[in-house]
Amino acid sequence: KYDGFVQVDSSVKFLYTVVSSQASLASFLCGRLEYDGLGWVALAVSKDTQMIGSEAIIGLPDSGEVLKYHLNGMATNMVDVMDDDSQTLADASIVQENGTTIMVFTKLLAEGGEIPILKEGVNHFLHARGSSNDFGYHSHRSSFGVNFAANQFARSLPPVHLPTDKPTNFPTARSTPKPSTGPTPSPTLPDFSYPTYFPTIFPTYFPTVEQNNSSWWS
Repeated sequence: KYDGFVQVDSSVKFLYTVVSSQASLASFLCGRLEYDGLGWVALAVSKDTQMIGSEAIIGLPDSGEVLKYHLNGMATNMVDVMDDDSQTLADASIVQENGTTIMVFTKLLAEGGEIPILKEGVNHFLHARGSSNDFGYHSHRSSFGVNFAANQFARSLPPVHLPTDKPTNFPTARSTPKPSTGPTPSPTLPDFSYPTYFPTIFPTYFPTVEQNNSSWWS
């Protein structure tokens, strides 16, 4: 049983419980990532919602591996598995059944040299997943924040479905509507469709320079 959950997007749910051990005085995050589809999945802890510098738990269904990684860059070859001494996850597994991918793990909240997970206050998480079990460029990515103590969450970015072949020319600004002589229209929400909204609001996620398809997160 989990204490809370985040509906990360229409296909992914993150369930969690934070527990403390009286014997070791340590605290743990027990997590379960459920993806309504088949593919590799990842959950990363971030200091600032940016990929680079974050630390991920990545589950690879074909091998059954659930390991910790350093996200040192946006290319797949810059996603580096942590050394053996840092592979401290407990009860970690990834399974696929009935068209669903499920990754579970137990992780220490505080580990030397790693981004701490807070029992109180907002934690920044990143989620990514692939369109297949082969690890590579993600088919989807998003970020969200969770305050475990208050069971509160907020999405830092609306979910984005990315194409397999990314466009390389992103708009830098939306067109300005022509003045109207009629009644003042009601305010409207920004256009959240990809890629219109994101390049101007989150330029670091969508650089205007050309990227190749080996990028894992960009």
